[in-house]
Amino acid sequence: GPITWTIVSGGPPSGLSLSPNGVISGVPTSRGSSSFTVSASNGTVSATKALSINVVSAGGSEPVIITHPQSQTVREGGNAHFTVLAEFNAAFYQWQISTSGDAGWAWENLSNGQRVTGSNTDELVWRKARADETGFQFRCVVSNYAGSVTSDVATLTVLSTSRGGDDSEGGGCDSGFFGVVSILLALLSLLVMRKN
Repeated sequence: GPITWTIVSGGPPSGLSLSPNGVISGVPTSRGSSSFTVSASNGTVSATKALSINVVSAGGSEPVIITHPQSQTVREGGNAHFTVLAEFNAAFYQWQISTSGDAGWAWENLSNGQRVTGSNTDELVWRKARADETGFQFRCVVSNYAGSVTSDVATLTVLSTSRGGDDSEGGGCDSGFFGVVSILLALLSLLVMRKN
């Protein structure tokens, strides 16, 4: 007759089940190892077998961030790259920005555009950074169908490429320098005339 399968001790991981025809199916909801014993019988003869299933990535487990984004220092006009690394079915990424400085209480979702690429990936690129953007903060929300987790905050520092002072100040320095040289030359000329 047909063979019927049953579990006689223990059980498979949560979310999995054994059908009467011997098929284990489902989506595990937790990580870890489970041991159980099954029996196969045709009504006349039966046999048992010990089984073990180790779940390393569960569909019901929220993501785990392995590497958080790091603060970046770039020169004005340069691009800042922020990356995040997550495991356990990290399906969705959403980068956020806070422009409120150290408080970091007002977060807005970023979207791709002229200044932003990768807003929904594991790497965000903030393009053409400006000096007045120093202190901007970035973080990533990583999620799947089981839940979400938020990364640590990374801060942007932008080094200004502008030169100290303006052209008029520079010109003043040059005029003063040449004025001193002119006076020294005049005094030298007087000394030469007196000797003659």
